[in-house]
Amino acid sequence: MSRIEFSYHSKSLGYRTKVTAIVPSLDWIEMMRGMGDNDFIGTRFPALWLLHGTSGDNDCWTRFTRIESWAEQNRIAVFMPDARLSAYSDMDKGPAHYTHIVDELPEVCRTLFPILEGRANNFIGGLSMGGYGALKIGLRNPDRYSLILNLSGGVDRVMHIERTIREGRQTGLHNLNAMKVTFGDLSAVKGGIHDVFGLVEQLSRSGRPKPKIFTSIGTLDPHWDENLRLRSLLIKNDFDVHWEQGPFIHDWTNWNHYIEHALKWAADQWGDKSKEIDW
Repeated sequence: MSRIEFSYHSKSLGYRTKVTAIVPSLDWIEMMRGMGDNDFIGTRFPALWLLHGTSGDNDCWTRFTRIESWAEQNRIAVFMPDARLSAYSDMDKGPAHYTHIVDELPEVCRTLFPILEGRANNFIGGLSMGGYGALKIGLRNPDRYSLILNLSGGVDRVMHIERTIREGRQTGLHNLNAMKVTFGDLSAVKGGIHDVFGLVEQLSRSGRPKPKIFTSIGTLDPHWDENLRLRSLLIKNDFDVHWEQGPFIHDWTNWNHYIEHALKWAADQWGDKSKEIDW
């Protein structure tokens, strides 16, 4: 498994941005199993576009979890961009992070790395803010992603905005000014492109293909209730939902545990078992 951090000038963001990539390749573990260059040369892999949370960056997944081992085991390439505090949006007064991740980043990575194109071979996931971002991006682009991985996402953005307005919060990460910089008119979020619950119903009515969805959540996580509500709505609208829960809070112990399950689930859904290493 190769871990690569690279930067490039993004047209959609307007500045140089960093991405961490994990790509299956020959290393000592594979050599100990008798594998050689021919097991990798010419092989292309499915891609997971994996998003960080509010306090994260492009390399937090590799610092705080064993994702390299599990990506290697399941033969999935993983790409982790830095999206700052964008909520994975084309910000009202800021960079176009949504456009960067959906349109620009995949094209850049396909020129540099051996990854497969097509809906069936592309997955999107994330934790916390990234879980919300993965759902928002995946539900808006069901022709691009076959799987969505939501690890304790802050999925009900409308609820969080309404709470911030009621409290009149002027400081902290989720204050009114920050939300307006990101989303613009906060009264227009409900039912729009930033409302995951609304996007579920819109996609269901559209007749377009529905991504399969993996959700993990700790029973002590502050996002527990909103994820339960989203699960009910997804099932009501005939989405294929895989749900896992455990006695976790909103922390890296939780995400380190469930990213292993999520990658295994993704590999099983992808279904090409010949690409999976037999450990």
